[in-house]
Amino acid sequence: MVDLSELLQAAHGGDAVTALAQKYGISQEQAKAALAALSPALAQGVQNHLQNPEGFSQILGHLNDPAHQAAYGDVAGVDAPAAASAGGDLLGQIFGGSANVEQIVQHIGQETGLSPDLLNKLMPVVASMTMGGVAKSLQEGGLGGLLQQFGGAAGQNGVLGGIFGQLASALGQSAQNAQAQAGQAAGQAQAGGLGGIFGAVVGAIFGQSTPAAGASAAPQSGAAPAAGGIDPALAQAAMNALGGLFQSASASPGLQNVLGQILVKR
Repeated sequence: MVDLSELLQAAHGGDAVTALAQKYGISQEQAKAALAALSPALAQGVQNHLQNPEGFSQILGHLNDPAHQAAYGDVAGVDAPAAASAGGDLLGQIFGGSANVEQIVQHIGQETGLSPDLLNKLMPVVASMTMGGVAKSLQEGGLGGLLQQFGGAAGQNGVLGGIFGQLASALGQSAQNAQAQAGQAAGQAQAGGLGGIFGAVVGAIFGQSTPAAGASAAPQSGAAPAAGGIDPALAQAAMNALGGLFQSASASPGLQNVLGQILVKR
């Protein structure tokens, strides 16, 4: 489990708060408050986005984006235009456009006293740092190679797109069964952890009988495989497992209400 607020403060070798304060001309207290306020919104947005196959594919792409990894790694990465651009793309995907992002920014500004102008500049950068930080956590957990392999499949036209298109249909046709079986699949894969779940799905994508090297195979749940041999319940378990990496303190009731109105439409 990754607490996003703590993860963000650990960026840049633990100097993220100082770096952001200097970059945007604010106090360290304001920078810390901004990270604490933005983290719950980002966590909920990503978790919600991961619950559909297209969103899952997009998040995998972001986790493999060098711009995000650079934004988390050092101050120069945050200053690079690529970080704000990639972070802005992520925000648009998880929240559904600039109008929704602005609604979140305005509410956080009211709650924290931080100016919406500042938050509009900070939010894409913080989003980029978030993805870079989670990617680093996965790499440190030994899943870097597996993440790259899975993310590479996400970028292959006609490969993952077709699989996830049919997978979405499979999940939609038996949503309740898939959700229930996903818990069973995740439990069965506990010995292999996230690597076991991802390894099994990657193996199905590439037509392999075994997962990538270093990842334990996850036992099948018994559900009928979807396109490419992917078990819908196993894929749902992978979505849930990846979403579990994006954890944060609870949003305030007011922000929770705003996010609920936005995310219910996604």
